[in-house]
Amino acid sequence: MKEKTPQRATEAIITWSEFVQSTGIGSIKLLEKAAEAASKFNKAFSAESLFEIGRIADLHSEAETAMAKYEEALQIFCRIGDSLGEANCIRSLGGVADSRSDYETATAKYEEALQIYRRIGEPLGEANCIASLGDVAQGRSDYETATAKYEEALQIYRRIGSQEGEANCFHGFGQISLFHSDYEQATERFNQALAIYRKIGSLRGEAGCLFNMGRLAFAQKDQTTARSHFEQALALFEKIDNPLWLSKTHRKLAKLADDETERTAHLELAHRFQERLATIDQMLLLEKEAKGED
Repeated sequence: MKEKTPQRATEAIITWSEFVQSTGIGSIKLLEKAAEAASKFNKAFSAESLFEIGRIADLHSEAETAMAKYEEALQIFCRIGDSLGEANCIRSLGGVADSRSDYETATAKYEEALQIYRRIGEPLGEANCIASLGDVAQGRSDYETATAKYEEALQIYRRIGSQEGEANCFHGFGQISLFHSDYEQATERFNQALAIYRKIGSLRGEAGCLFNMGRLAFAQKDQTTARSHFEQALALFEKIDNPLWLSKTHRKLAKLADDETERTAHLELAHRFQERLATIDQMLLLEKEAKGED
């Protein structure tokens, strides 16, 4: 029984992390305590806990915290020879770089992780990296490459039965169609993605999709529908407590405000959430300095 305890503990940590990410309920305190305790008796469990803390910080757009936890977990995974954990951390670091529009670093991380996933025969990780390279291409306005990457990833997702991966690809296709003003195709793709996100309970995916559906309606000058989508997205971003996207959504709603009072209220909230992001990063830097890491 004792031999199974670390494995069961790791599974419990992952389950708790996924619950927090999908529902917005709970905090990382339990994970932090688990990682601290595990560092004394089980390195793999400690690394997994740190990685999951990073994922939750990522969900909240706390980039500095996420990056620090991923790097800490990566060091442990490398020391104990856990290639899958190593690849997961590298890909996640690519995601942080991507969120900051550091496309060169993001591409390098995704490519590095992709090689590991292929070497160890991990198709989900492989597909995730390919789709992420599509996101980078889209960020660079290289829509032809982005489309090709999403199509390549979609084939793998369908083969292994990853509904979330499939939804992410549809979402990406929708964003590309929106850029090209192909509103009919964008609507179809976003609806496909939204249905899957709701089916599997992905609040983050649903919120992002509704946000882009708001952008689509706004581009079509349908302000009533745009407001509805942005308000639905706002409620979900509040639930998962993502200050970056709360700020972005309030700015969108400010453009749709009925009067100056409403517009000012949205802009003030957008600014408040933006300040909160800066505070989070500053607090982490202070903690690093206190530990003598910088």
